[in-house]
Amino acid sequence: MSQRELSAAAGVPIPTLARIESGATGDPRLSTLTRLASAAGFRLLICDDHAGFVLKPTTRWESSRRDYGGRRLPAHLDPETVPEVFRHWWTRRRGQYTFTRRRDYRDLERARRLIEVVRTIADDDQD
Repeated sequence: MSQRELSAAAGVPIPTLARIESGATGDPRLSTLTRLASAAGFRLLICDDHAGFVLKPTTRWESSRRDYGGRRLPAHLDPETVPEVFRHWWTRRRGQYTFTRRRDYRDLERARRLIEVVRTIADDDQD
């Protein structure tokens, strides 16, 4: 794919693409790199070298979690869907998402999810 074709497909000006290729732009924007990778048929992933796994990219659905007042839920509190058991009374008042304020519980849940990811990767490596 030529610079001109990639530029047209990604919607990035040719001079910007040339600066990125030559290294003249030392720190290109993430949005620009994402558009270029997508136009070339690739996607950017964030990898944790120490733990050895790829972090799941955020989807539009995850970034648009809001309550009924239109406010975004705090991302640092790990928004999640309300469990089915509580949904009949919770969603009428607050919306379909919730989060845990207790830091100790959140940290345990994050550790549990991380262990599941590491186990999955270890199982894949053994196969």
